[in-house]
Amino acid sequence: MSFVKSLWGAICFSSSLSISILALIPNVNESQLIFPFVVTAEDIRDLSNSPPGATYEIGHKLYVTLVYDMDGRVRNLVQSDLDRLGITVGTAHQFALDNLTVLAESDQIIKRLVQGPNQMPMMIWGGHWLTSSCMLLPKMNSWFKQELKSESILLNIPQRDMLMMFPNNSKNAYLEIQRFVRQNNDKFLDTISLRLFEITDQGLDPFY
Repeated sequence: MSFVKSLWGAICFSSSLSISILALIPNVNESQLIFPFVVTAEDIRDLSNSPPGATYEIGHKLYVTLVYDMDGRVRNLVQSDLDRLGITVGTAHQFALDNLTVLAESDQIIKRLVQGPNQMPMMIWGGHWLTSSCMLLPKMNSWFKQELKSESILLNIPQRDMLMMFPNNSKNAYLEIQRFVRQNNDKFLDTISLRLFEITDQGLDPFY
């Protein structure tokens, strides 16, 4: 079985059926439906049929895997998908990031600059099940280091449809941010992680 989830819970069905569903989505190239999806260690138990390299760890017991967006459901990409499209896993990852960039630049994701802990600026993204995956975008630091007035940005993904970004411009900024995230934990649904990641021009790394 493939790893398939909807916004309302877990659903599993065969690859052949999901391919039929893909064919019903109008005016979209199949490669445009591939996205990177942030999942937990518990989720990857269902990814045994993923091809080598399709899933990788990003730290804090979180992983990224390649999925198809099937109009409210997601299915992990499998080897037969690569064979059918005639692409490698590396190419699929690039398609996924390109598609995610298009989504991030659209109005499907709500973006707000607000006042965060200790009066620091704070960027909140939300409103889409792929919001948390936007942490993977190489452009994130260049997009927000001017607005957040910091060369280094700390981010947290408390739930799948939320991404919070903070400036890391003082020695103890991360302590204020950690405290803020933990104090607001009871407001989050299906918490993914309370840990922080750092994003710089060099990429994404797990923080404290």
